[in-house]
Amino acid sequence: MKIKQIIIQNYRQFLQESICMEEKITFIAGANNSGKTSIIELLNCILGEDTGGKISADDLPVEVYEEWLKLCENKLEEIYESGIQENDFMNKLNKLFMGNENNVPELQAQIENGSMKVKLEIIYKDKESIARFSPYLMDLDKKTYGFFFVFQFKFSHTMFERLIKNNFDKVVIRLERIFKEAELEEKEKKRADLMGVVKEIVDQSYQQKYYYTDKEYANQQPIENEKSFYDLFNYRHIFANRNMPDEKAGKNSDKKKTISMAMIEFLGKEQWEELFKDWPEMILDKIKDDDIENKIRKKSLDSLSTVINVINETNGGRKEELVINSDVSNDALIEFLKEVSQAKYKIGDFYFGEETQGLGYSNMIFMHLQLEKYLEAIKEHEDKVNFFVIEEPEAHMHPQMQKEFIRHLLKKYEDEEIQGMITTHSSEVVRATELCSLRVVRGKDVFTKRICDMRKFLEEAQSGGKKLNTEIKNSYNLFFQINFADIVFADKVIMFEGDTERMYLKQLLRKDTFRNLEKQYVALLQVGGAYAHWYKDILQYLEIKALILTDIDYENEKTDINEIKKSVTSNGAILDFYRGQKKIDKKKTVTIEDLYAWQNAKQNREIADMMINFQGEKDGYTRTLEEAMLVKIFGMNIEKKLTREEWKKKREEYGLKYRIPGKKEKGMDDETWEKEEIDLRLILKATSDYKTDFMYSVILSGKEEELLPEYIEEGLNWLMK
Repeated sequence: MKIKQIIIQNYRQFLQESICMEEKITFIAGANNSGKTSIIELLNCILGEDTGGKISADDLPVEVYEEWLKLCENKLEEIYESGIQENDFMNKLNKLFMGNENNVPELQAQIENGSMKVKLEIIYKDKESIARFSPYLMDLDKKTYGFFFVFQFKFSHTMFERLIKNNFDKVVIRLERIFKEAELEEKEKKRADLMGVVKEIVDQSYQQKYYYTDKEYANQQPIENEKSFYDLFNYRHIFANRNMPDEKAGKNSDKKKTISMAMIEFLGKEQWEELFKDWPEMILDKIKDDDIENKIRKKSLDSLSTVINVINETNGGRKEELVINSDVSNDALIEFLKEVSQAKYKIGDFYFGEETQGLGYSNMIFMHLQLEKYLEAIKEHEDKVNFFVIEEPEAHMHPQMQKEFIRHLLKKYEDEEIQGMITTHSSEVVRATELCSLRVVRGKDVFTKRICDMRKFLEEAQSGGKKLNTEIKNSYNLFFQINFADIVFADKVIMFEGDTERMYLKQLLRKDTFRNLEKQYVALLQVGGAYAHWYKDILQYLEIKALILTDIDYENEKTDINEIKKSVTSNGAILDFYRGQKKIDKKKTVTIEDLYAWQNAKQNREIADMMINFQGEKDGYTRTLEEAMLVKIFGMNIEKKLTREEWKKKREEYGLKYRIPGKKEKGMDDETWEKEEIDLRLILKATSDYKTDFMYSVILSGKEEELLPEYIEEGLNWLMK
């Protein structure tokens, strides 16, 4: 039995989202505070884990709930205006919810919209036993291998009316204050007082209920006993805030004994009783042989003699002895033995406390113990839905340990035929899985989160307008392993070509000019010029604002501006974006002049919250980053030439590292050679093998902004908005 799908409606920041579950592990990835824990807390509540959590009105979406509260308050005011007799008031209130034979209840739609629903689809295979689920079978179609359930947290108007009636005087007094007040400001204050009472009543008016239903979730039948629903699941959850061993904790603190307690729990009561079967008797015999009880009594009498005498003088002449007496039972001894039994790391002949070996290692051991205990427990009820959840397994683990542990979990879930969910905010954990098993939680706005199903993304891409052949499908998985893990958690993305761009961009983002970007998580992705457009669909699906910085890559030998404009680019990303937006055929030639016009019209930034930018006319008709940087600081264009002497002077003046090409021709004197004019292209050709040296010289000299090309500045300013 497996969970196929969970549909969430009106729960915290999830207005209408679905989670399609993988057969084994579904990974829920997102940044901190993205909503991952909310999903797990919801599962804990509806699947019955004994964690003390309950659904409340505070779990409704803020905007939805505030709107409903305001509506309830307004309706109470409207009723009050037409009369304040209790019976009359309650009748009018009832009519709002119940309507009459001719009118649909006025508030019916709002109640439905303001309710929380969670829909569950459970599937099974042909040979699996469904005896436990059979009371909830509604569809007799042999092709429907599924059961369907609804959890509903719904406003009960009958409860609301009852509570209004019970608090009628309190409500009416506050209504009177509103209508008696003339000043608008004071009136609003009184209205806030009323809202406080209304909120208390509304909060208590919500009730939860489970239903079984058909595959359309239309014909809902109540499940009277919640426990019978919980009994369909073997559900277990490992919290993110695990208390790992702490070497700073007190000697007897639980934080010193996390692993010990987990191991003791893993052994179970029966094994402890078997292990200590003979020990309590041996200890009791020893206590008797040494007359320990009499020694305790005598010591207590001696120590308490003064206190006892005082008591006797003030109790009316009664004579009693107050003593400490030991009452040692088998159960007490077992608990004592468990208490003094602790996990130790044995290294050679030495034993070390569990707090001495690092939190990551302890965290891993703890999770192993919890999982193995769970696997033992589910053997008794294989006809249930086995579902095991781990929150943020990466806690305290270094990257390599994270990868190895996830690989172990993947195999474990596979071998043991269990299903589960893992939440994470670790790029390493994300990299260790496959794209199709990932669900990404992202913020849509302040009040709304969305769940992006990457399996659905791949399926839609494969069957959609574009043909997703095997090569492209494999490419998605390849890019996922290389770069996608960084995208998952990003607020924004910058894609670029090579290592020098990475060095330069990282340094730029530290500057005050672009401080707003540094405050966000900006993922820097090295994708090369030919592959940036392959990320376009994923970024659009995740709704991530992205900047692509790439080289225009016209024919290398061109230095004449007119010739440059007539030439073409070899950059696949630029062509893909241009042709896609312009809707032109691949056979049609796109010139550099076309691309300049496209860039100048700012059409290169109107592509579903994406911008692709490259060296343009403002960058002196250059074709690479390094060319554009030198053009900017020297105030020139690609056509301008300088003598070798001038190039040397500029190099010394600005502290930049670039090479000046050429050997003296035979017969050429030094002065003539120095005064020979060389264009920028030749300088960069000579420097092509030393780009890293050049970029280090830019950074070390602190001239990043002085050399900032127009196309990069324009792109970063757009990204900051």
